[in-house]
Amino acid sequence: MSRAGAAQGTGPTFCLQLSAPFALASQLADLLAESGETPPAVSIHETDDPQIWKLCAYYPLEPDEAAIQKLLESCGHALPPLELTPIEPQDWVAQVQRGLQPVRAGRFFIYGHHDRAQARQFAGDIEIDAGQAFGTAHHGTTKGCLLALDALFKKQNGRKFRQILDLGTGTGLLAIAAARSLQRPVLASDIDPVSVRIANENAALNTVGPLVRTVQADGLHHPVLRSTAPFDLIIANILAEPLLVMAPDIRKNMARRGYLVLSGLLQSQSRMIEARYRGFGFKRIKRLPLDEWMTLILQAT
Repeated sequence: MSRAGAAQGTGPTFCLQLSAPFALASQLADLLAESGETPPAVSIHETDDPQIWKLCAYYPLEPDEAAIQKLLESCGHALPPLELTPIEPQDWVAQVQRGLQPVRAGRFFIYGHHDRAQARQFAGDIEIDAGQAFGTAHHGTTKGCLLALDALFKKQNGRKFRQILDLGTGTGLLAIAAARSLQRPVLASDIDPVSVRIANENAALNTVGPLVRTVQADGLHHPVLRSTAPFDLIIANILAEPLLVMAPDIRKNMARRGYLVLSGLLQSQSRMIEARYRGFGFKRIKRLPLDEWMTLILQAT
């Protein structure tokens, strides 16, 4: 699993490392990747101990270790020891990308440009590189959403999803997956303008540029989203807290009997999310646990 940021130079580099259980290492990686001082590459890797993962964050210049400590403490958990060391200059974004193997998730095969030779030229083959936006299918939340889409598209092979929204699109992977599978227009939104640009680039790269429309939006209040609603498929791979807050807006913009794919949830948070959405007229269709994470398929009643 990795997040990669903007800087890709080969100047002096510093490496921040820590070891922690997967859920904590993943949470801390997200904090670093989404901070104002985004490191050029953040990755977590398995160790010899299956319970412990190593987080590595690579900086082009020596970072403020005290500021990093304060940021990571905001996760609310006791922190393992941090180790900050200078290392030989390398292009760490490229190195992280090369270390990411292709991912299969149902009909979908997600690969980086370095693995193009493995692509089969099927609709489910999607090229996505680790970069400044989230979503390469190596994380359990994104892979869970792909498995959910695969299950929905099989279940609903007689149903035409006409209005589709990828809410919090990141790299655009899930929007691209829906557009390539269904050959239908997909609306993809994100609060981050960098993600919107990258989603556009990835849609064009994967030959669905005309089908994927991207919008910079916070939530569902953008005029384009409101004029396109109601949606009969919404994919929201975000985090538990914003999903709790957005439940009434999502229901308001959902078509009757429309399907909702939710992820970005730890398994321990999934029942709370289910209960919240049940209160707004959704029923659970399927739960997809993967690693520490949970993806939910819900349907509006």
